[in-house]
Amino acid sequence: MKVDSNVFVNANVVVRHLRAAASSDFAEGVVRLSETPSRDRLSERYTPFDKYPERTFPDYIDGTAYFLSGDIARRVYTVSHYVRYLNWDDVFLGMVLKKLGVKLSGAHGRRFNVLAPREAWDLCKMNTALTIKIFMQSGGPQYYEAITTLAKRMREINDMDSVVCVRGTYVISWAREKERS
Repeated sequence: MKVDSNVFVNANVVVRHLRAAASSDFAEGVVRLSETPSRDRLSERYTPFDKYPERTFPDYIDGTAYFLSGDIARRVYTVSHYVRYLNWDDVFLGMVLKKLGVKLSGAHGRRFNVLAPREAWDLCKMNTALTIKIFMQSGGPQYYEAITTLAKRMREINDMDSVVCVRGTYVISWAREKERS
């Protein structure tokens, strides 16, 4: 699993998800299809023609958070030495995966990168989110408050026996919490 530094990993959900996933030959995350390179010199992701001359990038997994099975990770390492380097790690990985013929899975894309703080406080989304991306500048008091609140919500969810969501509302079972008392 790879995540950016501003991403919170919902460990319990990730463990359950990976136990049910294929043990080999998978690459999963938010799949970006037919993205075009930015040719604007002022863009943060400026990609000059001499670095990447094609009109579109290969399909790739967004670099914010993704899973690779161990066999794919080993093959990526081996083949990456033979693919022309591009400084966008997610696009470069997409180039390598394309060369390997790996099919990307975006089936659970909506469970990656739930937005914090706006969506992250929703128990229904938090209960199924694999990762939660914190969309604010790091270092400030609001950032640390968001992280603290997020950690608190995650502890609350982990203490719940279950969260059943129906059309945005939820019913919570606190059986495990009651048993500890």
